[in-house]
Amino acid sequence: DMGTWSTTDGTDAPPTDTPAGAPELQPITIEMSPYLVSAKFIADYARTAAFLGGLERIDRVIDVRRLAVRPARDGIEVELELEVPVSEPVSS
Repeated sequence: DMGTWSTTDGTDAPPTDTPAGAPELQPITIEMSPYLVSAKFIADYARTAAFLGGLERIDRVIDVRRLAVRPARDGIEVELELEVPVSEPVSS
């Protein structure tokens, strides 16, 4: 049961934090534009695993678009392409 709201005029309506006569607020729209990041490096297995595992600890959305791992003379070669959405607030 969510209960009911009662106002001083006897109508049932949720309370509002907007004082009477306050200007109407315009909603904010956030448009997301992708930012592409490409990297290519050679490392040993442990460092590559630590790097790739660290991607999930980044405090933002990251889309791994391409990940190629191949044996190399000094370890493994990694080619990586990430898409990082970047927001730009726009008034609607």
